[in-house]
Order: sequence, then C-alpha cells, then structure tokens
Amino acid sequence: MLAKLHAALGEHEYAVEHARAYLAEHPEDTRTRVLAAQSLLRIGRRDEAMAELDRVPPDQRNAEVLYARARLYLGMGKAEPARELMLQAAQTAPHHPEILGTLLSIDRGTPRLAETKAMIEQAVAARPDDAELARLRGALAIVERDAETAEKSLERAIELKPEDPTINDHLGDAYWRVGREREAHFQWAHARDLKPEPEDLIKIEAKLKSGLPDETSSEAKAGEKPEKKGGNGG
Repeated sequence: MLAKLHAALGEHEYAVEHARAYLAEHPEDTRTRVLAAQSLLRIGRRDEAMAELDRVPPDQRNAEVLYARARLYLGMGKAEPARELMLQAAQTAPHHPEILGTLLSIDRGTPRLAETKAMIEQAVAARPDDAELARLRGALAIVERDAETAEKSLERAIELKPEDPTINDHLGDAYWRVGREREAHFQWAHARDLKPEPEDLIKIEAKLKSGLPDETSSEAKAGEKPEKKGGNGG
C-alpha cells in the first residue's frame, strides 16, 4: 500500500522503492509490477519500466499489463506497436474506456477510425449506464464533428457522473463548438470547482479566460481521459 500512496502523491521515486521491496517478497503481484513500471515511466526511466513489464510471465499479461506496455510505447513515439498492444488488450477487456480512448487518439484522422468507432459503439451498447463510455462516445463524436451526438452523449455522461471534472470540461467544449458560449463557460466553471488534476485545471482556466483553443489540438486529446496519479499496487 505504501507504493500506491507514494504514487498517488506524485512521489514516484519512493513508489518505485516500496514497490520493488514488496515485489521481492511477492514477485507474482502483477498490479504492483505495473505500478512500478508506471512510476518509472513518470520519472523518465523507460528502460527500467519496460524491464519491469517484461518480468510478467507471458501467460499473465492481462489487459492491464498490455495497456501499460502500450502507454510506454506511446511515450517513446512508437504508435504502431502501441496500437497492436491496445488491440490485444481490447480483446480481453472490450469495454475498457481507457483502452478504447487511447485507440481513438491513435486512430483519429486515419481510415482505421472506423474500426475503433465500431468497438466504442459496441461497448456503449453493452454498458449504456457507464459514464466513462458515454464520455468516450461524446469524444468520438467531437472527432467526427458530430455536434448533436457529442452533446447528447456528454449530457448523458453528466447524468451518470455529475461530479466528474473531465466530463464537465468536455461538455463545455461541445457547447462552445456550437456557439453555446454561456453554457460552455458554466460547464468549465463547474469543472474547475470539482478539483481537476493540476495540469487540467490550467487548461480549464485558460478556456474560461479565452474560450476553446485551436480545434486540432483539442481533438487530438479528445479520446483520452487524464490519468489519475498513482494506480494499483501494494
């Protein structure tokens, strides 16, 4: 638990230290190994992060491990192997919002978007009351410039999870794109008051001051929900 606590506080050096101490006695604990790899990546020690994930036996490389490896490849600028790993992860976790969101970010603007769109729509149909999937359907609609579906999906996500700052932020973006500036400012202000991650708070405050930035940059991140500090582990 100490490793998880330090990671949540952004103290990744300590998180790695405690995770490795725990793994010395519990080498089979995949979640703690993933947490160690995530913390190593956050402090720029990519080779060590990959080495930690390589220690997971092939028959235990579940969706969580595949996702972590894919994020590591993305951090190295290797989109193709990252995508392949994300697709493998999606086979075992087809309704995982973070996996599908990352695929959306990789595939936007390419012919492969249709494949990812089908996966997202299947996940939403299977879990209509999942707020994160509703948010993701809205993000897909933003990429496709489908304002009506974006608003509808994000409003549904707000109904399911009104306290989520990311969903409120994205709904503000959707409102801004169709000229509903007053509603956009209301949603952004609400997102700000819900205590988002510090890096997201900076972006929200900038939008409250100057409106939505360039469309291409905001669409590029539309599928991804900001990662919470920390993760799982011992």
